[in-house]
Amino acid sequence: MRLRCGALATTADRTAIDLARTLPRIDVLPVLDAAIAAGVCTQGSLSAELERHSGLRGVQQARELVPLADPAPESPQESRLRLRCHDAGLPPPTPQFPVLGPGGRARRWLDLAWEEVKVGLEYDGEEGHAGPENLRADRRRHNFLQDDGWAMFYATDLDVYRDFSDLMRKVGAAIERRAAAR
Repeated sequence: MRLRCGALATTADRTAIDLARTLPRIDVLPVLDAAIAAGVCTQGSLSAELERHSGLRGVQQARELVPLADPAPESPQESRLRLRCHDAGLPPPTPQFPVLGPGGRARRWLDLAWEEVKVGLEYDGEEGHAGPENLRADRRRHNFLQDDGWAMFYATDLDVYRDFSDLMRKVGAAIERRAAAR
């Protein structure tokens, strides 16, 4: 596309698909999620752009990941964690799931949730734990979720980038166990 100043630029859809084809797999879903969340792309516009890239290097990766794009994750790490769940064969989780308290109001939000079996998965980055007040809030939050019947799991950067198979196995076992108990 040509900008008013005369310079040529690619569209948001073209840029997102180019990145989806060429970035390392773990970095693609955060880009697609962000493009949809920003309102510059839609599932439909990404799919249409994807058709124009047929036969290009990396198009298979983009074809697999475009349907997974979701505007709900609040951080790139949440998107990456959702990709790990997908790759592990887990059922699709709901991102940013509201946990209701008394009176039906949202009291807490889970990064990823399998609501029907009450299994939650949170990304814990270092930045969220600075200071004793944050630690207290985390503990109150965990106690609220546990009291509400949630089985909670927590992922760190190591779980996302290196050794994710053990955590994914534990989350999958909890989902299966709770589904069988229903």
